[in-house]
Formats: sequence, C-alpha cells, structure tokens
Amino acid sequence: MKFYYTMDGQAGVDYATVWYYDGTTWSLLASPPQTPAICPPVGGISQGYWDHYTVALPASANNNPNVKIGFRWVNNNDGVGTDPSFAVDSVSLVAARSTSFTPGSTSVCKDSCVTFTNTSTGAVDSFVWSVSPVVPISNPHISPVTLCFSTTATYSVTLTPYSGGTPYPATHTVTVNPAPAPVTGAHSICVGFTTPLADASPGGTWSSSSTTVATVGSGTGVVTGVAAGTCTIAYTFSTGCTATYTFTVYPLPCTTGMPGTGNLSSVEIFPNPATDELFINVEPPTFSSYTITNEIGQALIEDQLSGPETKVNIRVLPSGLYYIMIKGTNGNVMRKFVKL
Repeated sequence: MKFYYTMDGQAGVDYATVWYYDGTTWSLLASPPQTPAICPPVGGISQGYWDHYTVALPASANNNPNVKIGFRWVNNNDGVGTDPSFAVDSVSLVAARSTSFTPGSTSVCKDSCVTFTNTSTGAVDSFVWSVSPVVPISNPHISPVTLCFSTTATYSVTLTPYSGGTPYPATHTVTVNPAPAPVTGAHSICVGFTTPLADASPGGTWSSSSTTVATVGSGTGVVTGVAAGTCTIAYTFSTGCTATYTFTVYPLPCTTGMPGTGNLSSVEIFPNPATDELFINVEPPTFSSYTITNEIGQALIEDQLSGPETKVNIRVLPSGLYYIMIKGTNGNVMRKFVKL
C-alpha cells in the first residue's frame, strides 16, 4: 500500500500510526516518520512537506473483502508542536514488486550460451539486461534472453526493472570455464591394436563413449581397439568442459593410417603358410616395425624391421591364424598368415 502524507506536531509525543483490519482483528501496520518542515513560516507557522510512504500488507489481505485500513493520530493536547498535525492523500494499492530471474546455468564452458528468464513480479514500466564484463546482447529488453560467452571469466548478469524511474536490480554470477585444447592423434586403429591420443591442456581425464568398441586409459589417452565400430573419445576437465574426438575401430584384417599416402602394395610376407620363419619384404624407409597378433588381438611378437627384408622367427607360435601389422610413417599395413 502506498500513500502521501504530511505529519508534524511534537516529535515523539504527537504522531500518526497505520492500522490493519483483517475482518477480525485490528493490528498495527506501520509508524511513518515525521515529515520535514521545509516550507518558510507564514505568520510564524511553518507548513510541512508532503512525502510518500509504502508498506507491505500481510498475506491475509489477499482476496479478502473485509480488509480495512485505519490512520490513527495521537496528540497529548499540550499545545506544543507545529502545524499541520497529520494529513493523508492518494491512498493506493499496488502489487508487491520482486525482481528475480532464472539462469539456465551458472557454470559453463568457454563458447557456451546461457538463457536467462525474467521471473519478477509486480508492475514495472520497463526492464533491461546488462552484463559485466560486457557481452553483446541483441535485444536487452526481452525475456528470455540468450547470452553467449566467448571468453573465460566470471560475469555479473543483472536484470533491472524500472518503476516510476526507480531501478530495482537483481544479479546472478556466471562462471565461464576454459575448455580443453583439441585432441590430436590417429582417428582409427584395428581391433586389438593401440594408439596414443594427446591433448595440450593438462589436468583432464580420458573416457570412451563405448568401451565395447574402444577403451582408453583415463590418465594416459592410449586407445585400444576392442571391436569394429565407431565411438567418441572425450578429454574432460573437472569443471565438465570437454574436447571430443570421433574414433573408428576396423575389423581384422585391416589397414589403418593415412589412406593413399603409402605404397601399401610394396609390403610382402612369405612363405604363407609358414612353419618356422616368416619373411617381410618392404620398401624402406617407409616402414620401420612390425607386430604379430592372434585372432583376438593379443600382441605376441613385436620388433623393428632390419631392412628391406626381415626374417621373423615364429617357432614359438602355436599353429593357427595370425595377423601381422607392418607400421610405417605414412600408414600401417595389415597382412594375414597361417602358422603350420
């Protein structure tokens, strides 16, 4: 409730109070202060200054047709004090005003956008959004409004409604966290093989969206192919900010690496089937090492190539089907052979 009034009299002795009736009981609602006597005296009498006063009504006033408001003037009649005693004008009821808004999130990653929704109550003339440090706002007078944060910082987002020229601001803080650097490394491997991924930002943890396709060491970034398919490898900070990497695992036999950049036809293995020894013919220096695995991808023999032709002792291998990966700078070549 809002009203205009002027009150003088003798301070502390002559005073007015505001009372509230809920349909059953009268109770004290407010005790407005004296208004200043600022007008010049006329005939030795100083007239008072009109001021406004606002007081919140109790919850029992809502939808209550029996509400009454009373103004009570107390005067000890000692002839001390100045005129006027007490006068009231323009009593009005206004909806309670409360400024509030809801942020979509208060902690996000760099280059994220957040939507803010005005949830204020009470009549206002206008409202405006503002951000510090400054963030571009296409239209600061609408709700909801979406803000995008391209820089790591702590931002103060403020909603300011205006009523009668008076601002009623409310503020939320939004923390924008750094995102990891892009993940680097190979995009694919064969089943049973491993390859390291890397990220230039320290402090993150590695994870796989599907460990049935590929696993990754949480602290190392080493990916192991489990089964043919595609998954997402993620590198994540404690804040939840993540860099993702699409990774493919190919079934055996397969060729991985950079397609079309190596002379893959220059790789030869013989004899096939083999008994005690297997020979690898390559075109150096394109290829440098080899790995022999069984049908479930377990690495059994690994070594460096000794030149254009390398002899591999396979006597220790049980009879069966095996795969040999010849690794090179421009790609890897997978070949299949049988041990008798």
